[in-house]
Amino acid sequence: MPFRPPEKMLSSDDGVECGPSSERQVSPPSSATPEIKESPQMNLLWIPHANSATKDDAKPDHREINRRAQQNAFMKRRQARHGKEPPPRRVRTTPSLSSGGVAPMSAGATPEAMYSPQSWPQSTSLTTTISASQDYQAPSVRSYLDSLRIDPFQSGKVTMVPQMENIFMYYFTTIMPAVEPVQSEREEYNSWLVPLTATEPALMYALVGCMAYDIEQVSVVGFGPNSRRNLTQERVHYRIKAIQALNEALADPKKATSPSTLIAVHFLLWQEIFAGDECVHLDGVKRLLELRGGFDGIQRKAIEAIMVGSSWRAIRTRTKPLLPMVKDDMPLSDEDFLQVLAASEPSIARLGEGLLEPHMRQFFDDEFWQLLQDTRHAWVCFEQIGMQKFAPDVKRHISIKRVNIDHRLLSYPFDHYGTPRAIQEVCRQALITFSNAHYNVIQPSSKIARGLVQDLKTALEATDLPSCWGPAHEALLWVLFVGAHMSYGERERPWFVAALVRVTQTLQPRDWLRVRSWLVRFYYSDRVFQDSFRRIWEEVETLSTILPRWF
Repeated sequence: MPFRPPEKMLSSDDGVECGPSSERQVSPPSSATPEIKESPQMNLLWIPHANSATKDDAKPDHREINRRAQQNAFMKRRQARHGKEPPPRRVRTTPSLSSGGVAPMSAGATPEAMYSPQSWPQSTSLTTTISASQDYQAPSVRSYLDSLRIDPFQSGKVTMVPQMENIFMYYFTTIMPAVEPVQSEREEYNSWLVPLTATEPALMYALVGCMAYDIEQVSVVGFGPNSRRNLTQERVHYRIKAIQALNEALADPKKATSPSTLIAVHFLLWQEIFAGDECVHLDGVKRLLELRGGFDGIQRKAIEAIMVGSSWRAIRTRTKPLLPMVKDDMPLSDEDFLQVLAASEPSIARLGEGLLEPHMRQFFDDEFWQLLQDTRHAWVCFEQIGMQKFAPDVKRHISIKRVNIDHRLLSYPFDHYGTPRAIQEVCRQALITFSNAHYNVIQPSSKIARGLVQDLKTALEATDLPSCWGPAHEALLWVLFVGAHMSYGERERPWFVAALVRVTQTLQPRDWLRVRSWLVRFYYSDRVFQDSFRRIWEEVETLSTILPRWF
């Protein structure tokens, strides 16, 4: 889901982390520790100390324990981001998991047997509850569940075992902030999806299986090589469970057209796209949309995710998106757009200006020139969701406009049969790549990113690169940065960096601040691209000093 995260943040920790959403960890009984009778429900509020917990002890101070656990978890994550090993914890822990965060299944064991609270050790690598940027401010996912229950996760139709809860909580508190950095947007999405998930088995199993796959693919820094976790056993088990629950839902005419059924089928499709499998569930999404008559009753973030799934399949197969564009009956007038611009930060207000300057008009046909204008309007407004006070219906239509822009960019070669323009095709490919790098946060090693980079490089090679495109050299600079960003750690990266060295020969002075001033006139965000683009620029500077005679 572009909600992926996309670029993709996770690391395997050796200690025990706990926060407002941590689970109770039970140490094995010993001669020095009195045996503790287990409660039939999981205690999610505190961790009992093995050396002091007895039947007659008074209840501990939950807030104090949670506060200390949060501080410990925050310190471990900060050390992990700086490449430091966390200090050893002086606590008694449960048996450790494998490096992939999954306990190995013994011979003859069944998934259900492994899920029992007595036999399943809590994963120390899937218990992060807050991110460094939202320390103590991000609301818990549990706040959207039934808070009257001792264990909120037991308020639905699906019994969420500890392993499922670990995956669920890790995704919403660690991966989701990277995919959707605006906290108010995450709260709106969670307040709709989490309660629905708790009551619909098909959606629960499909979502947790999709989350497990995303956790396998993400990296410790949010973008780059993945962390090589292995959650295959969980993904397969939850996928089977999801398909069984979906068959039951589809047998009921009312449930078949419910939002949860449509989203569950989409999350099954999500895994197929990234795994490189045949996208059999995309046809199911299309048929369900036809059956229910469109996206009525579907939350706007879910619309984005479903349409992104269609776009990813089109990127992978190099075909036109299978799903049609979403109905959009709210036009954005020039006056409305100017009001949004006036309330935007200068860097946001300048998005896309560089491609619409008069000297760039010669490189685009009439239809694509109009598409560039619509793209600027939609993406500038989308950047302001959560920042400016838009009415709910306006936010919904801005989201629809953004996914329709992606659809139009991907469909353009199939809808327009005029004479192909080399520079126009490069810009089209760069816009598609930017959209996936910025809004969907996909990893460079994924099949989607590999297809994007290869198509962009092929389009660039069809142009007159030695000319640096003459008056369009600034646009070429932006395109090459986008390509180098998406090819991080891949074989095409040196090609993009070497091409940047050639282009920067025409730029004076050649320093990062000047380069950034050019980039913000196209499509660039400090929040998403600054660290990556700075590293690219350092590579360009190094090559420029080592190999000046080559150019």
